[in-house]
Amino acid sequence: MLLAAGFLGMGVVGSADAVMRAAISGRGGDSGKCTIEVVVDDAADVEVRQDVGRIHTLSGQRARWVRFQCNQPMPLQPAEFRFRGIDGRGRVELVRDPRSNRGVAVVRIHDPKGGREGYTFDLEWRGAFAPNTNSGWRRRN
Repeated sequence: MLLAAGFLGMGVVGSADAVMRAAISGRGGDSGKCTIEVVVDDAADVEVRQDVGRIHTLSGQRARWVRFQCNQPMPLQPAEFRFRGIDGRGRVELVRDPRSNRGVAVVRIHDPKGGREGYTFDLEWRGAFAPNTNSGWRRRN
């Protein structure tokens, strides 16, 4: 009974997340960029792994996607990584760097004023560390 309640609780939390796949427009290469635009009421985390983004609404009205545009999927192990906030009235910060978080970038947005606000930020990278093919690691697509 307790186990079933745990799964039900997890389902409710998961349903509050909004998932989006990036629109890829460009060619591969050594460097890449994703531009992300979301609307947040109070607080949300935006997670990006390769070409999949997920918004976790932490408080306020449910956050939503406006745009997720990349020239290529972000590598799992970028050699260099940069976060750049573009627009929004509140605080936007990189709280997890993909180089030390198994390829997942996490950006936290905190909008202190009432009502929804649009936020835009860029994730940029250069190079990627390729895992040793003799180690048994394989690239997942």
